[in-house]
Amino acid sequence: MNDPHEERASAAGAPLERTVGPPPEAPPGRTRLPSGIPGLDVVLGGGLLSGGVYLLAGGPGSGKTVLANQICFARAAQDQECLYVTALAESHGRMVSNLESFEFFEPQAVGSLITYFSGVRALREEGLDGLFELVAGEVRRRSPAVLVLDGLSIGVRFAGASEPDLSAFLNQLSALLELHGCTGILCALSPVGIIAPEHVLADRMIELRQTRMGQRAVRDLYVSKFRGSKTLGGSHVFEIDERGATVYPRTEGWIAKRPLSSVEGPRRLGFGVHALDEMLHGGIPFASTTALVGATGTGKTLLGLNFLAEGARRGEHGLYFGFYETPERIVSQGQGIGLPLTELRSSGSLDILWEQPFESLEDELAEKILTCAEQRGTRRLFIDGLEGFVRGSIAPERAPNLLAALATRLQALGVTVLLSAESSVFGDRLLPSHLWSALVECTILLRYVEYRARLHRTVAILKVRGSPFDSAIRELELTSSGVRVGSRFEGATGILSGFARSSLDPGEGSA
Repeated sequence: MNDPHEERASAAGAPLERTVGPPPEAPPGRTRLPSGIPGLDVVLGGGLLSGGVYLLAGGPGSGKTVLANQICFARAAQDQECLYVTALAESHGRMVSNLESFEFFEPQAVGSLITYFSGVRALREEGLDGLFELVAGEVRRRSPAVLVLDGLSIGVRFAGASEPDLSAFLNQLSALLELHGCTGILCALSPVGIIAPEHVLADRMIELRQTRMGQRAVRDLYVSKFRGSKTLGGSHVFEIDERGATVYPRTEGWIAKRPLSSVEGPRRLGFGVHALDEMLHGGIPFASTTALVGATGTGKTLLGLNFLAEGARRGEHGLYFGFYETPERIVSQGQGIGLPLTELRSSGSLDILWEQPFESLEDELAEKILTCAEQRGTRRLFIDGLEGFVRGSIAPERAPNLLAALATRLQALGVTVLLSAESSVFGDRLLPSHLWSALVECTILLRYVEYRARLHRTVAILKVRGSPFDSAIRELELTSSGVRVGSRFEGATGILSGFARSSLDPGEGSA
């Protein structure tokens, strides 16, 4: 059975690969070393600098050891040797045992391409000079691509080394690694609010944090120092699961660095609902963002599916991205009004992605949408449930900027975006507070109306930026043969309040 969190049309083929971020670049005279950690190279501006020394600083459990080992196994997969030196940390047997649960772990690499050894005795007996001689001997003998020195900060303090001693050690180590083209990774314990000498002396520092936000534990990383190269600023969330570490670059940051180009397409894209398309003078503008606003049950999802099915009929790939309905239920709903969604998925004309909105990483959601849109050539996108981006996100205050950046990138790809947003059933608050006017060019309002002891569904166009439209309020019907937009509400007032009343004498008006 397919994973319900990532349903795709059977014609889609192999799993989609992450494509987020600008192409790697290296400063003049320096080469890049891919980290093997998804998303990290985007943050670092293309990858690790060969011969550079990186400080991974973070508190206990922040992910330092996992990231360092994942980088080593990625290099070992390219037949490059790595050294992993522990200054004062858990035993190698326990470390390797903990790594076995990750997909990146390759047992054949341990002892052949990845060598673990301890520097504790050298540090205790001869101090930092002894540790350097041990490391230097192994680097000269093995010529590794990567050297990891784990537990240095605690080991140095345990050995009683002074700050000048540590400064000299780091300078010697940096010169050694640059000479041999070896990339160094120093894992240092960094309690919150404490700046250690090695933090000041390091040229390149990546801070890892694990914080509690309500009932959630969130990991993020921040490149606080990176001499010799530009990096993607700000904080970037990452997660550690069975795959290892995965970094999700801050969407607003990396999109701002991507070149934008205009894509030509049809002037209007219709819903396939004749009267509605007439109200829109042919449909919504190409490469625009449109909001379908309405209470639950007013027909937002069905109209969105109509929009995708109409595009597929015209040879335009569609993507449904939702939060509240499983793919099976979405297909069932569409087929209930005569939309052949099963056939469209089988032919590859439609993809359906579903994410539960409970503990979403907003950058991960944006990345999934963009990856599918870029690789599948999507032309119509329906995001069913704007609330899914807001309610489950780590930082809801980011939502306006993140969604605006996402929409900008999609428009540059020639994708026309339709999104649904929930509003109240009745009352005078027509638009939800999380629908930002700067985000959408068009707004379509779906509304329940109580009129003469009966509920009616209505549809009205509130906004089409830079274009004329029909402002009439019409009745909307959902039938087994499809969505139908009917006649205007004539002789009634107060329709948008949800409580319509006759503008004629009592008993004389009709809808």
